[in-house]
Amino acid sequence: MQHGFITIFPKPFLASIKELRMNEENGLVSTPVHERSVTIRSYDLGSHKILMEGRLVDNRFRPGSRDDYFIGSKIIHDLTVRLVIQGPDLVICEASGAMNRHPHEECPETLPGFSELINMKIRPGFTEKLKSMLGGAQGCAHLNTLVINLVQASLQGYFSAYSRFHAQDDSLDATIRRLVDTCHVWRSDGPLAKSIKR
Repeated sequence: MQHGFITIFPKPFLASIKELRMNEENGLVSTPVHERSVTIRSYDLGSHKILMEGRLVDNRFRPGSRDDYFIGSKIIHDLTVRLVIQGPDLVICEASGAMNRHPHEECPETLPGFSELINMKIRPGFTEKLKSMLGGAQGCAHLNTLVINLVQASLQGYFSAYSRFHAQDDSLDATIRRLVDTCHVWRSDGPLAKSIKR
C-alpha cells in the first residue's frame, strides 16, 4: 500500500521561507545559528519491558556574550535520559538522566528529581503531571522535553517489541486502547478505534 503526503504551509510560513531564500541569495544566511537534535531508541528487555533511551544535543553556530574563544560551533547541551518501562500497563520502573554538557554549574542539581518518575504510568495527562512535579524552578526544561519525547515514543517502542505476540496475548489490547483520541486517525468515532472496541 502506498501512502501520499500532502504538505500545507500557512501563508506567513511561506513568506518566512521566501525571506530566508532572499537572504541566502544576498549572502546574509550561510549557516543556521542553532541546531537541536533529538535521538530516541527503544530496546526490548524481555518480559514486556522496554528501555527508552533519548539524547538531546543543542549546538550553537555563533558566539554568545560569554564566549571568549569560539571556533565554528559550540555544544550547549548534551543530555541523556533512560527510562525502563514495564508493559502492558506502561509503568516507569527505572529512570535516570545525565548531563554530558551543560551551560551552568548548577544544571546537574535537577537530576535527583528523576526518582519522582518511578512508578508513574504513561497515560493521558502525563505531561501535565511531569510539569507539576519537575517543571519551572524544580527541574530542567530541556530534560523535561526529552522525557516527554521518550514517553510519546514509548508506545511505538513497546509495540515494536511486542505487537507480534498480539494474537496470543490479550494484555496488549489495553495498551492499544490507549491510542484512542491521541490523534485524528485514532479518534474515538473513527474506524481504527471502532475496530478495537468490543
